[in-house]
Amino acid sequence: MRFERIVYHELTHVFQRGVDAPDWFNEGMAQLVSGDMNALCAFVEQGRVVDSIERGLAETNDIYARGHIFWKWLDSRGAAREVARAAVLDRRPWQEALESALHIPWPMIVRTEREWSEREAEKLKPDPPAK
Repeated sequence: MRFERIVYHELTHVFQRGVDAPDWFNEGMAQLVSGDMNALCAFVEQGRVVDSIERGLAETNDIYARGHIFWKWLDSRGAAREVARAAVLDRRPWQEALESALHIPWPMIVRTEREWSEREAEKLKPDPPAK
């Protein structure tokens, strides 16, 4: 844990103030901005399942991790900055910001993001110990 990551994360929340979006959306954005992989790595190491983003996330770490990998997906598609600008600075509804930036409807976003995130989570799994 590095102090500057906490600062970047919490400053992101200052800019997000008043954004009406799910916790995973806001926390995931803050995790991406801070570059803090701790929650995501813990999620993977605990064998948590990358489920649909529409499912309820009961555990706090799942909210951070699932949101983070969602925002990593957005970044991989070159859409993270545009979504952040639309949702945070322009105060557009979060789902509208996603659909506009990605040029695909919400159901397709949910499906393609989950498929990508499952593969990405697999890459983060530690290698088994050598025998």
